[in-house]
Amino acid sequence: MIKNYCKSSGHGAGAKLLAPVVCAVFIVVFCFNLLSLDFDAAYSDKEIAEGRKAVEGYDWSDVKTVESIIKSVEAKEVRTVNTKAKSNVYYLKKFRDSVILGDSITEGLTVYGFLPDDIVLCSIGASLEGSDPLFKKAAKLVPDTAFFTFGMNDMIKYRGKTGPFIKQYSKLLDTFQKRSPDTAIYINSISRPSKDAQKNQPSLKNWQKYNKALEELCDEKGYTYIDNTSILEKHKKLYQPDGIHVIPTYYPIWMNNMIRIADL
Repeated sequence: MIKNYCKSSGHGAGAKLLAPVVCAVFIVVFCFNLLSLDFDAAYSDKEIAEGRKAVEGYDWSDVKTVESIIKSVEAKEVRTVNTKAKSNVYYLKKFRDSVILGDSITEGLTVYGFLPDDIVLCSIGASLEGSDPLFKKAAKLVPDTAFFTFGMNDMIKYRGKTGPFIKQYSKLLDTFQKRSPDTAIYINSISRPSKDAQKNQPSLKNWQKYNKALEELCDEKGYTYIDNTSILEKHKKLYQPDGIHVIPTYYPIWMNNMIRIADL
């Protein structure tokens, strides 16, 4: 692609002189985008189209102008890579003595590269029933802090009944605490499903009732409840199409809330 573009980027002697420089622009972009993959950089079709449009609009008739473009592109890509690297290091440092347990929403922390899987223990479709091995595995790590995020799948499983849900949650937390008595326990609220998701799956309409039950459990047991519901209430564009899962932008906001409440 780069070779073909260089052949068609102008006419005459001026174009011949500029061709290597134009190629350099694309090589710079390619190399830095390649490096960015290590930090889970993702470029949408829209972003690519916008970038292509911007490149087509550049004035390639002057060498100094092209050199300026190269420096601008290079600086922008370096800032993007460095920001993502620093961000990941920051969260790794904050949660290094913690574990985070949960379902597929929690799994996004590892899928999107924010935290490693020795901190995030989860499974797709996880509910409290059948999660005993997960709780025991987390307890063996004897973390300073443990964050639990269950309920989305349980609302469907228990069909709106909070009693069995809380009973099972309490049982698993007791087991965890016996094995790791000095760990501070934090219970994350169930994130708010979108209106369409609630319409498609009526059991999800009970999310507020379940969160109230979780808050009461924390008051009774001395755990700390973390209310994350305002995130999706304020940022409705963070939903995935299913109205349950979330896009990567959600996770730093969520993690920052956990860090703030737990004073990590």
